[in-house]
Amino acid sequence: MLAENILLSRNIESIPQHTWFIGYPEPTPLTQNPAHRFSSLQYYQTNLGDERFQFSLTPPTQKQDLVILYFPKSKQEANLLLELAGAAVSSEGRIWLVGENKSGIKSAASLLKKLGWEYRKVDSARHCTLIEAHPNEFIESNIDTWWNVWKFQDQSFWSLPGVFSHGKLDKGTDLLIKHLPEAKGTSLDFGCGSGILGLTQMAKGGAQTILCDTSLMALTSVEKTINQQHQDLKDRIKLIPTATPADLNKFKKKVNQIISNPPFHAGTKTSYAATEEFLRESVNWATSDGTLTIVANDFLKYEPLIKKAWGNCKELARERGFKILTAYK
Repeated sequence: MLAENILLSRNIESIPQHTWFIGYPEPTPLTQNPAHRFSSLQYYQTNLGDERFQFSLTPPTQKQDLVILYFPKSKQEANLLLELAGAAVSSEGRIWLVGENKSGIKSAASLLKKLGWEYRKVDSARHCTLIEAHPNEFIESNIDTWWNVWKFQDQSFWSLPGVFSHGKLDKGTDLLIKHLPEAKGTSLDFGCGSGILGLTQMAKGGAQTILCDTSLMALTSVEKTINQQHQDLKDRIKLIPTATPADLNKFKKKVNQIISNPPFHAGTKTSYAATEEFLRESVNWATSDGTLTIVANDFLKYEPLIKKAWGNCKELARERGFKILTAYK
């Protein structure tokens, strides 16, 4: 169980029925109350079919007695989620902020002071802190005020706080773009973030590009970019929400190129599990002449996993702490 959920469980008697969770609620006693509603704004959950789980950047219509926000590392993302929480809570309701001390929650007090919110510390345990807050005035949430527009080459990209490659091109992705394979057939951008890899590959040619991510904010950002700049390509671009890499096994279409700057974080924690699963499963998604091309920090030992799955692995480049690895069928 997440340390944050252990802390919340200590205070479960104070959690009313009309509670909206924002963030990363793993299956725990907290998710078993049929009256609770959950919003995985940051990550899609494995229980995508549960009607209690909402995947929307719009607060629920019914005002909530309590909103529980799993506090993110990014201050920009925290401010966006605080706005959503403030718009969702009732006039007499409360907002709980919970997080690990090393993962951003310590900055909550300064953010709340700037917003002019009332707040107090409720509890702490397992190196986590629980803070209760309440806005002093009515808050209206408007996602359109949070867009960041930035340019790369001759393209513009729209992204929201918390999305990988938000507002700028990171060094690893920049290196991978220089070594993208020839565009042909269908490309898959795994863990697409702002979508710069998949959309750049699409601009080079090819019949179709598929972009997938666990993040609602990421897919919303890609959709915004497509609607603003790539309307002519809309029918050739497909967005897929995934809870785990294995979800792509349900998607029957084989792809010619798989490209990725794969993630190694789950929420605020370092985790290689998703990328390791991606590398094992990716060969199943490729055509008979399909290729895999990824960028990784040069200290990460992905080569054995790729060789085991694909039968081969070659390093194409190494630069500024990153390396490009490729494999083919």
